[in-house]
Amino acid sequence: MAYTTEEQDFASFMSKLRQLLPLILTAVFLGVATYSLISWWKNHAESQKVAEYQEYKRIMSIQNDGTTNDDVRSEMLLKYLNDHPKKALAAIGVINQVKYLSEGGKYEQALKLVSAIPDNNEFSPELVAITKAKLLLQVGRGEEGIPALDKVKNGPWYVDARALAGDIYFAALKYDQSYAEYNKAKSYLLNLTNHADANTNTAGLQEQLGFIQNRLNIVQSASKNGTSEATTSESTTEQTEQSAPASGN
Repeated sequence: MAYTTEEQDFASFMSKLRQLLPLILTAVFLGVATYSLISWWKNHAESQKVAEYQEYKRIMSIQNDGTTNDDVRSEMLLKYLNDHPKKALAAIGVINQVKYLSEGGKYEQALKLVSAIPDNNEFSPELVAITKAKLLLQVGRGEEGIPALDKVKNGPWYVDARALAGDIYFAALKYDQSYAEYNKAKSYLLNLTNHADANTNTAGLQEQLGFIQNRLNIVQSASKNGTSEATTSESTTEQTEQSAPASGN
């Protein structure tokens, strides 16, 4: 029986299809498997995020009340940070605890906590550096915080970093270096003021400028009069905690 051209073409097509069928089925299987794997991974990752957040909430639910609960919460936050070293949420919890401990005068404990935040954490490295430097100043080791402050080259935390560096040098009676740091902050603020637009908070800039200028005046006076270390350190530290406007907010 003779086949027509169409029948021959169809037979040829079916023959090739039978040859390719195993490859086609393999491709389909791999596609389905890949899709299933991606779906599983997304669901697993989402579940993991939820579990991590629930653990964070559980830790933060422990009330700081001046008892052993304070230590329990601190240790659990450290463990959470060790388990999730890159997570910004872990650093936020630590900074929250550091604030509480600092307000209670527990500077060494607070310093231990903030020092545990690794450099590759996703949270603001500028804020971590400033927080740590403030605590180092409180425990008499302020100059150890200078290298990290020097890494803050610009941006919303620059003025805070330079002002704090000025405070640290001032407490160490290094008036020339202190003046230079305050002056960097002043120059930065003046530049922002000169390039201000309608959306710029000029009142806030002026407040910060006044604060820095007051610092410069104190340094000049201390340098001329040879103010004692105890008096200058106490004056500067007190003004830092009570008067400094937060340029990073």
